[in-house]
Amino acid sequence: GCGDIPLPPIPPDGTQRAAVLYCDGIELSRDLSPNGEWRILLRKPAVISVSLPDDAIINIDNRRLTDGDNIALTEGLYGISSEQILPGNFAILGCVPNPFNAAMDIIVALPNAADVDIEIYDISGRKVRSIESEQPPGIARIRWDGLSTDGNELPSGLYLVRAKSGERLDTGRAMLIK
Repeated sequence: GCGDIPLPPIPPDGTQRAAVLYCDGIELSRDLSPNGEWRILLRKPAVISVSLPDDAIINIDNRRLTDGDNIALTEGLYGISSEQILPGNFAILGCVPNPFNAAMDIIVALPNAADVDIEIYDISGRKVRSIESEQPPGIARIRWDGLSTDGNELPSGLYLVRAKSGERLDTGRAMLIK
């Protein structure tokens, strides 16, 4: 059979440690820590067909694979890594979750390492929060705790999220629901 299996069972603190997808003798797992690794465990030899976005590249058993490639593997445990693809443009990719209650992440695409300034505005245009962070190139997750600059809880409502890095600027929206 096939299915998703959280392993080990979710501890009392609610932090899931790993996730596993098992199907037909193939077990795909990921450590759920921030720098989690993907692994594939084969219980019998298999040919793996790779289906990826056009610009994505992964490595299995030190072999570089792109969309449409096939790889024949024997029984065993293999690490899976991806080659980082840097975004072409600075942009807010989203605010997740949205709507949110306690906190959300502002997902920003960064073609280069950069200082990112996040400004949060309420619906009347008043700036309620500023967040500054230094980020490496790639996809950054910048956390907003839903609080104002002075640490006060903000009311439910629609908020404008503005991300700026140098001369580059993008905006997004977030809905806070208490």
